[in-house]
Formats: sequence, structure tokens, C-alpha cells
Amino acid sequence: MKRLNSILENLYRVAVSAVGMVALSIIFAMSIICTCYKTCDSNEDTFFVDDSVAKNVLGIVVFLLILFGLNRKKVFEKLGLYLEDEIKYKKIKKLLLCIILGLSCVWVLFTQYVPGADQADVLDCAHKLYAKEYNMLEPGGYLNKWPNQVGPAVVDFVLARIWGDFNVVAMQLLNAVGLTLLYKKIVEILDTWKVARATQIITLGMGVLFLPMIMYTSFVYGTIWHLTLSLVAFHSSILFIETSRWSQAVVSVLTMALSIIVKTNAMIFLMAIVIYHLVGLFAEKRDIAKKLILVASICILSLSLSKLPTVIVEKQTGYKLDQGVSNLGFIAMGLQDGEFAPGWWNGYSTLTYERAGYNTAKQDIIAKKEISNRLNEFTTDKAYGYRFFTQKIASMWAEPTFQCFWLNQLRLHRVKTPGWINSLMNMKGYVRVAEFFDYFQVIIYLGGILWLICGDKKKFNTDSFFVLAFCGGFLFHLFWEAKTQYSVTYMVLLLPCAVMGYKALLEKLEVLKAEGGIKNLKLRYGYGLLSIAVIIMFMVAYKGVGDSCITCDTGDFIEYVASVEPLDTDESMLEVNIMKSAIENHIDFINYLESILLRNGVSY
Repeated sequence: MKRLNSILENLYRVAVSAVGMVALSIIFAMSIICTCYKTCDSNEDTFFVDDSVAKNVLGIVVFLLILFGLNRKKVFEKLGLYLEDEIKYKKIKKLLLCIILGLSCVWVLFTQYVPGADQADVLDCAHKLYAKEYNMLEPGGYLNKWPNQVGPAVVDFVLARIWGDFNVVAMQLLNAVGLTLLYKKIVEILDTWKVARATQIITLGMGVLFLPMIMYTSFVYGTIWHLTLSLVAFHSSILFIETSRWSQAVVSVLTMALSIIVKTNAMIFLMAIVIYHLVGLFAEKRDIAKKLILVASICILSLSLSKLPTVIVEKQTGYKLDQGVSNLGFIAMGLQDGEFAPGWWNGYSTLTYERAGYNTAKQDIIAKKEISNRLNEFTTDKAYGYRFFTQKIASMWAEPTFQCFWLNQLRLHRVKTPGWINSLMNMKGYVRVAEFFDYFQVIIYLGGILWLICGDKKKFNTDSFFVLAFCGGFLFHLFWEAKTQYSVTYMVLLLPCAVMGYKALLEKLEVLKAEGGIKNLKLRYGYGLLSIAVIIMFMVAYKGVGDSCITCDTGDFIEYVASVEPLDTDESMLEVNIMKSAIENHIDFINYLESILLRNGVSY
């Protein structure tokens, strides 16, 4: 049993470390040589812009010098000693969580952005369910095409019974609560893993700095809550194994199901939870039964419960929701060139669903053929395949704001926003913020690499869930439809990994100073060499066949920034009242015309 457990744990550690190192090394190298920017219009175009290698290297050097200086002054040691006091630790933790909540609420209340695209469609479907209008369930209707949105629509329907339909601000404030709970859960997971309290507090500090996720609170979608609920499910699963409290198992199953209902991408986290517990299945004989029950419950009950909204809608409406756009259609689209960037939305999945007569099985046949054709193209023309995936990966992982500006720049807002928000949200403000977060993401990616090299090998499997989920997300979107907004959730999970990485680096430097020096330095040298090899191979390939594919839009981007005009998206309450008044005038006029018709004995 012990031998089998050792084999499983070693295989897992090697696989996750290798995939994580390759992925982080590639996106780190990309972020050093390029930065991706989005347009501030509805086109969602990606600009691949040249970045200064010297500037980024200098930024890393300055950051490390500051880090080493603080360590030399024993700042982190003093912080650790200070946080040993339980009251002080809880006080600082609550303070930082309150700051995150406060900043999120301020953002929501100061902007009051109006949802668009899928956000608005889901809210509209929720309202139609209440009004018993079911055209969105008919062939070609929104929920017929996108059955994955049935869950969010039902959730919005339930919430609307509490605070009313289209109460956008209430839902955005709920996102603010969800984001705060998200960071709280990250810290609680770190605490369960017995990660140093200083690391936990610094991670929360990074959460305060990570403005993109705060700006996502205005995005009325499952981006924040599916991650929050997934982490609640994971943390409860750990507590169940440790304490044998069945209530924790119930919480884990229910929150995982709700996470999938909110956003089907949560399946990645379900798989991560299952893998995490199966790897350590034989570590403790007394825990084998609990882990098997937990894994089976999450796989069977969570997946079954996540289908509940569809069952309810089918029963209430009489419509059968057994079709929908094929998953293979999204994979085929993710392997195609697109107007916005390679692998991004190009309408293929919708068009082929319509061409197949709204029949999923028929669309599967079309999509399989397209996938085969695209894979043949990549293998036949390897240089083209390299450029395709290089641009696709860069468009997702080298855009420093993760589309948080683009998602909001286009939206109407119900208040006349103050000047500082207008300055922030115009194109030039976006570029300034992106320049800061360009450094930020480089530092985070490097920190993740350092954790894989310098982290404690014995603790890796226990502390690896965040990297495991990142690996799952990276591999999934390598083939699925791409969007920068899909990668922001994994960026949040890399924050604690980066903090642990820099802490491990400082600890190794202290070992070097001690007696014995390099003899006691326990590094994972193989993964360090792997990182160097991946970066060198990527750079050599890019120079050979890359054809400047991730720096090709530099000139166009400079011209675009200089010429673009700020969008007028104000929809203040004054304008709302004017529109309301106009509608009332129309109604009065219609009533007047109806009265004339009735007086003349005309019915219609």
C-alpha cells in the first residue's frame, strides 16, 4: 500500500510540476517580450505589441533588490513574529478583507455599469421565465443554443424574487461579497496547509493590489462566484478528511454543484479536487473510505445536482433542453483563426449549429471533421502551428488587465461618472494601468516558477491545488475557445503560489549563508533546468519561425491610441427620466388614439 501511494504521489508531483513549469515558463517568456492590448470598442481586437526586454529585466532586478533589502532588515521575520499573536493576525486579516470589500463596493457604486452581451441575455432569460415567455427555449433561442446558461438564468430568477428583475447593482454588490469570500477562502486554505501567516497576509495584500479582479465585480456573470464556490468546496473537502465531519462533505458537494450551475467551467475545479484526493488515497489507511466516498459524492451528486435547473425549467415549460451548441464546436473554433485573435470567438459554433438544423449530434460530425482538418494543418505546417498557438496563448496570458477594461469601457452606466473614473477608463488610462500590471504579471509568473524550483518537495502535493487548477485551465483553453477573461481566475490562484515562491527563494538564500552552504541547499534542479530549456527553445523558435507574431501590431497600436476617441456611454438618472417621460408621452398618445377608435366603433 505504501509503495503504491509513493508511486502515485511521485507521478503526480512530476506531472503537475512539469506541466506547470512548462506553462509558466512559456507565458513568462511571452510577457517579457510582448504585451497584448484590447481595443476599446465592440470589436474585441487584440494588439500584439512589442515590450522592452531590458525594461522587464530591470523591473525584476529592482523588485528582487527591494525584496532582498526588506529581508536583510528582517521585515518579513518581524511580520511573522507579529502575526504569531492570534488577535493581531485576525485583525490584519479582517482589515485587508474589508479593504477588498470596500474597494469593490466603491467600484460598483461609482460606476454602476449596465450589463451587455451574455450578461444581459441571461438576465433577460430570467425575466422571461418569470413572465412565462419561452421563446428563448425554442430552436435557435438563446437557452436552446446555450443550455449551459440555464443554470445562471435560474439563479438570476431566484435572486430576482428577492430584489427584483434587472437589479444590476444588487448583483454587482453580491459579486463584491463573493470576491471578498474568495480571498478569505484562499487564506483559509493556506492556513489549513500550515503556510506561514506572513505569506497569507501578503497574499491578501496582493489581492488589494490586483485591480482587475476588483473591476470584475461589475461583470454580472459567474466569473467570481464559480471560483469562490469551487474553493469553498475544496476547503470543505479537506476539512472533511481531517475532521470526519459529514457536514463538511455536504457543504463540499453542494457548493461544487452550485459552482457548476453558475459557470460550467467549474468542471475544471471539480476534476482538480478529485485528482487531488485520489493522489493521496493510500496515504493514510483510515482515510481511504472517506476519500472514496467524497470523490464519488462530488462526481455523482454534484454533477447530478448541477442538472437541477435544467430539470426544473423543462418541467415548468414543457420544453426539452437536450440539444445546444456542441462542445466539439467550441474546440473546433478554438483551433481556428479568428478576427480578434487565433482561437477566439468567430461565430463558427453558432453557424454550424444552425447549419445542422439545431441538432447537436449533426453538429458534432461537422466539428469533428473541422478539428481533424485543423490538426492536419498544424502538423503539415509546423511553423504556422507554432505561430497560431503562440498568439493564442499570448492573447490569453499576456494581456495584463485580463479584459477588465474592455468589459466595462463599452457599457452604459447609470451615473454621471466622476472625472477620475473617466480618465481611468479611456484608452490612455487603460494603457497606463496595463503598463503597471505588465510588471505585476511578470513578477507573479516568475514567483510561480520559483515556487516550483525552491518549494519544499515534501509539501508539494499538499500545497499544489492552486497550481493543479492552473494547469487544468491552461491545457483546457489551449484547445477551447480563448478569451483573456477566462484566464483571470487562474491568475488569482497564482498569487499565493508567487508569494510562496519568493518566500522559498529567501529561505534558500539564508541556507546559503549558513554553515554548510550549498551542501544543504535543497533545490529542484531538474525543474530549474526545464524552465531554462523551455524559455530558450521558445525564444529560438520565435526567432526562427515566429515572424514577430506577438509584436506585429506595435505601430498600429501606437496610431490607435493616438486617434481613438473616448466612448460616450453615460446613461445617468437624468437621461433615464427623460426617456421615461418620452415613453409616458407615447403611452398617453396611444391611449388618446385608442379612445378615438372606440368612439368611432372601431376595434382592433
